[in-house]
Amino acid sequence: MVPFNHTKKSMTDLLEILSADASDAQATFFAMARNDACMRAAKSVLEAQAAALKASGPAHLLAEFIQREVTSEANVLAALIAEMSRLQKQANDARIGSAALEDFYKSQRALFSKELVTAGRVALALTSDAIPQLARRIDRFDADRAAHRERLLGVGISDAEIDAADLIKPRIEDRDAWIVHLQECRARHARVDAFANSGPLFDMALLHDDDLIRPVC
Repeated sequence: MVPFNHTKKSMTDLLEILSADASDAQATFFAMARNDACMRAAKSVLEAQAAALKASGPAHLLAEFIQREVTSEANVLAALIAEMSRLQKQANDARIGSAALEDFYKSQRALFSKELVTAGRVALALTSDAIPQLARRIDRFDADRAAHRERLLGVGISDAEIDAADLIKPRIEDRDAWIVHLQECRARHARVDAFANSGPLFDMALLHDDDLIRPVC
């Protein structure tokens, strides 16, 4: 590899880059650039290695600078620092934006804290009790009716008497009501869950008026 010829002008430019008020980041990039073997290489060598440098982090920037005919050491350093400044600004903007969003999210959660706590309780009651219980009743409907018939027959009531008096429970209308209630519970849970996950704005319009008030049963 052929090192750069450090002319008086290029060294003056380097000293200006690392002036007394230079930041630590600028000094770090200066040192990295000065010690990077790719930057010290001649243009012909760097061009031959450009494809490999594409996947090698900071060296990729050096290859791009060479391709753009940024060939002097001072100009490469200036370009590196400009790129560093651009990336730092993007990172700072992202951190500021992320912090602002997090603050807004926290303020919104505080604003809707009561509704969110209630939504959590309703969702838990629906998923752990009401919905499974209704589903079990519906699944066991035929078996429960058959078991009830057996009990009635066991105490001496005939099939004809059982059917004539419609003694078997649960009744058909009971199952129909459970099915409707189960559908309502699942829809209510979907609305409550959608509200709880609609942050940071927490859209109350996703709920029915009584979703957070009506008891779960």
